[in-house]
Amino acid sequence: MHDKENLYLEIESPLAKPLDLKRNHIEGSVDGVRVTFRTIDLSGGKDYSERNLFGFVNGAPEFPQGIEYRTEIKEDSWKASWTFPLDFSGFGPLAPVILFNISVRKPAENAWCCLADQERLGLLVFPDFASSMKGDFPKHNLQLWFDANDSDSVIKDEQGRVSLWKDKSGNDRHAVQKSEGNRPIFGEKKINDLFTLTFDEKARTFFEVPDLSNDKITATIFAVISNTEENAEVNHDARILTTSDGKAEDYRIGIALTTPGMEIGGPRIKTLTAADRFAKSVRIGCFSPWQQTFFKGQIGEILLFDRKLEQDELDLVRIYLTTKWNLW
Repeated sequence: MHDKENLYLEIESPLAKPLDLKRNHIEGSVDGVRVTFRTIDLSGGKDYSERNLFGFVNGAPEFPQGIEYRTEIKEDSWKASWTFPLDFSGFGPLAPVILFNISVRKPAENAWCCLADQERLGLLVFPDFASSMKGDFPKHNLQLWFDANDSDSVIKDEQGRVSLWKDKSGNDRHAVQKSEGNRPIFGEKKINDLFTLTFDEKARTFFEVPDLSNDKITATIFAVISNTEENAEVNHDARILTTSDGKAEDYRIGIALTTPGMEIGGPRIKTLTAADRFAKSVRIGCFSPWQQTFFKGQIGEILLFDRKLEQDELDLVRIYLTTKWNLW
């Protein structure tokens, strides 16, 4: 949490064995926690500062710029508490978005337990900045935009099944399903009180979308989904959005945004960047080019750009989707 002066961080680490702690001041061989901050220059998209701070279970060396660090050891866990001034590494107005990670060292298990992968850190976003975006995000080369919570973009029949999902990108590549039995259902389930379309593998629900290009493209795709129920035993890598050349499999020559393996889970953002891929026979909810591998769950929003987004753009789209769909 934070106030007008400081950012506060508290981490509690369970212990495999009571009081099984190693205590010295050698990073990596002792119980401790590393906090990483990398601030972003949103105007230019370049990282301009990174700090890695390691706090030991029995205290730490003195940190710069008024940073405070405290520990508490319990029988079956230990706790680290940090106080960071907001001007540390350019927090606040200079860097409202911060790449962020927490890594806990557990020598007894010879393990590092990390919040995020070191190559793709998590996002720490100040609420005032998220609110100031007012639902905006970079739209350069946006080719598809489907938003289930925009009721004006959803055309449904008397049973609530969706025959047409309008493309909001301005390119009029609307998603269509002419067969009544294969139409997703509008509003059956929500993601954090926002409307979604429910797809069902048994009903073989999916949409057809006009081709994106006759040539190969590079694409960046985002989708807000939820699929908490197990798929059929043989339905691996359920498709969210896929493309191909109309002949060969999507994963070989096209685009395949999927739920890998038998992955299930609650509301989340799925992303994919695919380079030099065919973009015909576009489908939402099933395999391309054939009708198989159907998605089971809810889809709230899909964004597709026909280019690779820069890191700052990726972060701004993630902030937009996270804020809108309350994926905190």
